Amino acid sequence: MTDSPAPSPSVSPGQSRRPKVLRVSLGGFGPNWEVKYLGKGRLRYAYSAGALFDRSGTIVEPTPAQWEQFWRELSTIGFWDWAGEYLPKEDILDGLCWSLEVAVAGQSLISRGDNAYPGGQHCAYDKNSEFYLFLAALARLTGCRKLVR
Repeated sequence: MTDSPAPSPSVSPGQSRRPKVLRVSLGGFGPNWEVKYLGKGRLRYAYSAGALFDRSGTIVEPTPAQWEQFWRELSTIGFWDWAGEYLPKEDILDGLCWSLEVAVAGQSLISRGDNAYPGGQHCAYDKNSEFYLFLAALARLTGCRKLVR
């Protein structure tokens, strides 16, 4: 995490900061979920408690204020400085894999992890970690509280 947050992506006054790309997936042997930006301000999130995963999901349209809050929260947690890959020090054959791609107003990030997370330790993350705070921001944006445990 950086000492000072990166500036939020800039846009013209009155224009919503909708992403060019927003794709997030998380899954493993337990719950699986996916969030994808569909364009025109719409997001689709899909959640499954088990192995059978229906990607049709739920479509939501966050308000411009919700988008602004989301980008502020990402900047505050140092999201734009995340590494491209997070891997545990030891081999783990099961657990949680995640990936994301986000692009908005000249900023972009592609990152992934297998049982390792930004701000996490020992193959886990807590409610103060950058990863959990990202999931919480995404849950607020989509309205899907199942994204955070």
